[in-house]
Amino acid sequence: MKHIFAFIFLIICTLSYSQEKTQIDKRALNYYSEQEIKEMPVSKILQTNYLFRDSYIIPDEFKQSLNSENVDGFKLGAFRKEKERVKINIDIEKEEKITSNKYVILLSYEEVDKALNEIKAKNQ
Repeated sequence: MKHIFAFIFLIICTLSYSQEKTQIDKRALNYYSEQEIKEMPVSKILQTNYLFRDSYIIPDEFKQSLNSENVDGFKLGAFRKEKERVKINIDIEKEEKITSNKYVILLSYEEVDKALNEIKAKNQ
């Protein structure tokens, strides 16, 4: 009897962990409908999360003052270069006159494509 309860508990923990792990970044709601998100395979959710969370670098001097949740990796992606990283003033994504010296460094398309392909291969 103890083994059955332990087994059920383990399954519940595993399911709740995998659901948490595959939650899409809330910024995706600006680009996808709830229905599209529900239908996304895990690999697509992880790729989307990568674009929002990891496709750019916040320099150390801005990590305390710049919240990564306010950086839109999708919108900034338009400024990426094919084979080199590019420094982009963070105010540009708000389409405002540049008012601060805060910036992020966008990874190149080459680096992003490689990471997205690795995510897809790992989660098929």
